[in-house]
Amino acid sequence: MAQDFSTTDLIDKLHLFCEQLCGKDMFVYQAQFSRRIIRAVLENDSETLTALMARQSGKSFTVSCTISGLIVLLPIMANMPMFADDKRFKMFKNGVMVGIFAPTKSQSQIIFENIKDCVTCPSAIEILNNEEFNITFGTFNGDKITLEFENFGGKSTVTCKSATEGSNIEGGSYHIMICDEAQDISNFKFKKSIFPTVSFYNGTKILIGTPNINKNFFYDTIQLNKKRWENKELRYKSHYEYNCDVIVKNNPLYAKTLEAARMVMGENSEEYLMSYKLKWMFQYGMFIDADKFTEEPIALKRIDREHICYDTQCVVGIDVGKAQDSTVVTVGIPDYSNPIIMEQATEAGVPDYVLYDVRILDWLEIVGDNYEEQYYKIMDFLGNFTVKCIVIDGTGVGSPVADRLAANLKCPVIPFVFTVPSKSALMKYFDAYLKAQCFHYPASPNTSETIEYKKFVEQFLELQKDYQNNNLVVHHPKERNKHDDYPFSAALMVWGLKIDTGAPELVTENDFFKHNTASVHFRNRMSRLRRRW
Repeated sequence: MAQDFSTTDLIDKLHLFCEQLCGKDMFVYQAQFSRRIIRAVLENDSETLTALMARQSGKSFTVSCTISGLIVLLPIMANMPMFADDKRFKMFKNGVMVGIFAPTKSQSQIIFENIKDCVTCPSAIEILNNEEFNITFGTFNGDKITLEFENFGGKSTVTCKSATEGSNIEGGSYHIMICDEAQDISNFKFKKSIFPTVSFYNGTKILIGTPNINKNFFYDTIQLNKKRWENKELRYKSHYEYNCDVIVKNNPLYAKTLEAARMVMGENSEEYLMSYKLKWMFQYGMFIDADKFTEEPIALKRIDREHICYDTQCVVGIDVGKAQDSTVVTVGIPDYSNPIIMEQATEAGVPDYVLYDVRILDWLEIVGDNYEEQYYKIMDFLGNFTVKCIVIDGTGVGSPVADRLAANLKCPVIPFVFTVPSKSALMKYFDAYLKAQCFHYPASPNTSETIEYKKFVEQFLELQKDYQNNNLVVHHPKERNKHDDYPFSAALMVWGLKIDTGAPELVTENDFFKHNTASVHFRNRMSRLRRRW
């Protein structure tokens, strides 16, 4: 009877069948992940399985061989009288539905084509043609495979789809969902379109890939699986990781490939470390070191937001929102009493390179593009502080806002025109503050519950960086609903320290907005005309 078979017994039998169907034996590390997939499917355990495997180590074959065996044998077992009431097989009586996703269609077809090879190899054909199986092929093209069970009328299907931003993948429901090269699939596409495809069946979710220079849901899920395993919250591991050292122990031939990779890439190159050693190289793609940014001394976990400050002069950064972005005002308080000399000048008359500790006091976020309304909200907010200077995004729609603030405030209002070179200079200077740990923000329990704090931290931790020529380009992930308003507002605030200390002029391609004596006199003359605007 079915109750005589433990899940472990069934896993042994199913795994053996997978190997027999494909006519190949798995290495030990492959068998470990394969067996975990089978357990997740049988127990319907809701876990998202993740695996990092070195390049060309057989991760696609592992998944392909396992899925091939399951789409054949699970419906057969589900229709056996002895398993008729077994909840482990009940949902597979009419077949198994599998969806394969990858950053491009050609990448999703790798596992898909491997499955086609598995179910059409000589050993598989012999099994499928056996009268106890009696399985024929229905749809069999570049997008979809259908196995038809003639003995009871069921169908198993495997579909491959692209997970590019513009692809339409809504509508399918699967028992098993596979994301190959998951490190290159966007968060939005996975969470909005792919993850829900297994919701109806509480299906098994399998994410495989290799490390990258940027974080996404794949990295986050791996870290979650590791943490839950370490905290003994899981009965069975949900993350499996096999770098090149593990592969070589199982497959001596792999050592030759590894040696060639060392020679071509270099043993310490980021390509080699990511592809073979499974190291995430965020320093090449992420602007922020998350471990340092979320801990002391940058994150001040005993300090609350301060909504009022009159006794000390503050610096302000304003990033003016465009289109779907928000306008964010960041107010900080610098400590001029303890300058940090980063580099001493070697020439007479040249100032030392000095940084100052600066702590964020408060934020204001304004959603929408009603700049008339924004102006009054900003003025009301700044009325709670003694402001020494303001650096504001002076690009496009930010220009009139900057002019109006300059006309109605007594403190200097410095427009900063965003160009590729100017933003590079801005973020390099801001990066110096981060690396020197001179930048601080309130992170008390009370503060950490606020929406402004959560957006601030989230946007910072998602910041990515690239280089165009010699320019540092910092930006939010190129996905829907991602923003960088809080980071650039904070960077503009920090730039205010540079301006205030008499450092070099703002970097901009628009001479009108350069912070020099002529432009200050010009704005002062124009102020009288703008008072009523």
